[in-house]
Amino acid sequence: MQKELLIKNLIILDKAGINNDILFDIKNRFTKRNPNYDMLKMGGIEETQTEQFIKYYYETEDKIAVPRGSGSWLRYFLEERNIEVKVLDERIKRPQIDISLNFGVKCANGKTFNDLYPYQKNAVQFLKQNQQGILVADCGGGKTLTGLALMCEIKQPTLILVHTGDLANQWLKEIQEKTIGSASVGMMGLGSDNIRDI
Repeated sequence: MQKELLIKNLIILDKAGINNDILFDIKNRFTKRNPNYDMLKMGGIEETQTEQFIKYYYETEDKIAVPRGSGSWLRYFLEERNIEVKVLDERIKRPQIDISLNFGVKCANGKTFNDLYPYQKNAVQFLKQNQQGILVADCGGGKTLTGLALMCEIKQPTLILVHTGDLANQWLKEIQEKTIGSASVGMMGLGSDNIRDI
């Protein structure tokens, strides 16, 4: 049997011909206990509004959709059960933005920006090749610069989400200081409502 995995903002699988045990295992993989429910129960509160489980999948009569980051797992899972997988990538690809790293620039801290560290280059290549991932590094380990380098590699409009104004300003400073090109930079928040390439 061959099945298509359609990649959009989710991964969509047609359920036709897939037995119920396989579908149950997929749903089980993407169903987790709700910690809020457990906390209420431990506190002796009989709450009927809070769901006991959180489902990380969507299902219709003929399809099931799972988070896009689970594509490798789902493909492996199906192939292990002798279901051949054909991937159809229908993600939206925007026109490339004009942005590159500006090596040799003198930064505000007085240092010259010459290159990425090898571990940063490896992270950029891994994330570009896999088209997803989580970048983890110690404080001061260069996560912002690594993300900036990835953005310059893929040359796609980019949304950067941060939880503090300081981090938003840090990203803005790094983009202005370490990149060249005509890509425009906007900001949503901190009094701004300005959507641009980045």
